[in-house]
Amino acid sequence: MYCPRLDHFARFNPDGTVSRCGHMVSPPGFGSLKELDDSAWLRDVKHQFDQGLWPRECIRCEEIESVNQTSIRQYSIKRHDQQTRSDYLQIGGVLDNICNSACQFCNSSLSTKIGSLIRKKTIP
Repeated sequence: MYCPRLDHFARFNPDGTVSRCGHMVSPPGFGSLKELDDSAWLRDVKHQFDQGLWPRECIRCEEIESVNQTSIRQYSIKRHDQQTRSDYLQIGGVLDNICNSACQFCNSSLSTKIGSLIRKKTIP
């Protein structure tokens, strides 16, 4: 398996860190693009793909593909095949976590709704 986003996409997060794919679930953030590119985490994710395994961060694409829908990974492969340069880099980013949805696969750094739910105390 292959995902071009592992080599050709970077996301700048609201906390100033850099992560790889904006579609991943809870990927680690790094202090710089170089730190990300040199990380053991990225090597491990690529190794899992080389073995035909889905990294846990890629659950969204895995689930979409399991029901025969087109995932972000597959769309990225199509765009990758149309690139004229081999060293391209797409950049994405998130400025804040203002979102009133509480999607199961999201987290409090991307959704104020989830953040508010985490702060609520549950009744024992």
